[in-house]
Amino acid sequence: GNGIAIVLGEKDASGTLRPNGEMIDTTSNHLGIGASDHDPAASVWEEPRAVSDSTIQKLLVCLIVGFDRRRTNKADTPFLAEQFESNPWAEIRTFPTTETVASLLTGLYPHELGYWHVQIKKNWRPTWTQKLIDQFPDFLTTTAQCIAYLFNQSLDLATIPSRRRRRFELKRYKYNYRGRRVEGADRIGGRETIIGITDGGKGRSFHSLVLQVTDTEKVLRRACSQDYLLEFLELRFVDLFQHWNFDNRQLIRSVYGETDRFVNKLHEKCREKGYTLLLVSNHGQEEVRGRINLKQKLEGLDLLEDEYSYFLDVPMVRFWFHSDRARNRITECLSKVEKASLFTYKEMSGHNVNLKDDTFGEVFLFADPGYIFFPHDFHHPLANLFMALVNREQRTRLFNPIHKAMHGYLPDHPSEKGFMLLLDSGYQIERKEVELIDFAPSVLGLLGYEKPEFMKGRSVFRKVKRPNLFHDDTI
Repeated sequence: GNGIAIVLGEKDASGTLRPNGEMIDTTSNHLGIGASDHDPAASVWEEPRAVSDSTIQKLLVCLIVGFDRRRTNKADTPFLAEQFESNPWAEIRTFPTTETVASLLTGLYPHELGYWHVQIKKNWRPTWTQKLIDQFPDFLTTTAQCIAYLFNQSLDLATIPSRRRRRFELKRYKYNYRGRRVEGADRIGGRETIIGITDGGKGRSFHSLVLQVTDTEKVLRRACSQDYLLEFLELRFVDLFQHWNFDNRQLIRSVYGETDRFVNKLHEKCREKGYTLLLVSNHGQEEVRGRINLKQKLEGLDLLEDEYSYFLDVPMVRFWFHSDRARNRITECLSKVEKASLFTYKEMSGHNVNLKDDTFGEVFLFADPGYIFFPHDFHHPLANLFMALVNREQRTRLFNPIHKAMHGYLPDHPSEKGFMLLLDSGYQIERKEVELIDFAPSVLGLLGYEKPEFMKGRSVFRKVKRPNLFHDDTI
């Protein structure tokens, strides 16, 4: 006849009971009691989540962008130094780019996701109006674009002259904010992220961003205040501070100490609210010791501007050639640049970038770790002034527009190593060195989700098997 099922579990942020067993009635009352004469369809857990004893019920991921494990020690970062000794962690091998968050969230390499700064437009031709605009000096057009950017932030890479910028399709992952919430992080490049998968359209996940170290106390008050399945906290201030203050070692040690104390308090808050804390860093930073003026070298080659295109990032520059003359002269020039390494797009496969064609670049020139290209495509006096005024971590840009530390080099260098650290000794790490694309499957695995087919990485954490105290052999 009719019966009832008592389900042990807990409610998530949407008010739906999340089971510890195998069955759930979403129409049940707050005691978790559901009658069997309800609609059978309502008694099925519809999300692709397999909850078991090894599943983490609530996870807080704290991404500390640019946190370099080489600067972790018992004097400056005592809490983190202890956690690395007592909890499972793995070193993350990244790839040569300054933007990695989209890959963290999707489990895809930048070229697979289609987000790797820029790609060339095929068979592009300027209009007469554009040709007219191109007669103005580059400084005038970029200044106009920078001013326009203040009112329309979809005008990305405004510091690149318009005559070069319009040849590109812009492929950069940009944040949208509403309050402290990051919007648009549930889907990137048409792929669902770990935020979107765990949220399921039911408000179970939350992604927030912290740009300044002075905001950490506010973050601590808000953290774990809602019953989210996944809370993703992204700290940007360590990365920004190192870029522009790395020459002040005492300040760097102070920021690392502040971050250590913040993580300690965050861990206490997580334990109080029933969350497990997963720390992740996507790269470190290398002190800048010198710079390469590549623009000056290109100006001496006596080539027409429409014979080639280039995108000049801080640690890397890529080229597309529109004439054999440009290809021969520029390739020869690049091969002689000191403190740099030259690769064709086919040779990039040795650095986690398997390109099928030259859409993202025909040849790539990487500065050696500790060197940067300057001037570069992100530099403009107006943009430099604006960033220095609005962000205290970048205040030194007022006096010197050259980075003090950088990342985005070839992935074998120590500055390109990140880490995953799970503050739960009940788990083990399967591999001590993992890829950046292993992060997303690992988060899903901890929460009981199967990874989507498009994710290339593998989960790296597994639950420690405890002995069965009631097994005959144990007794």
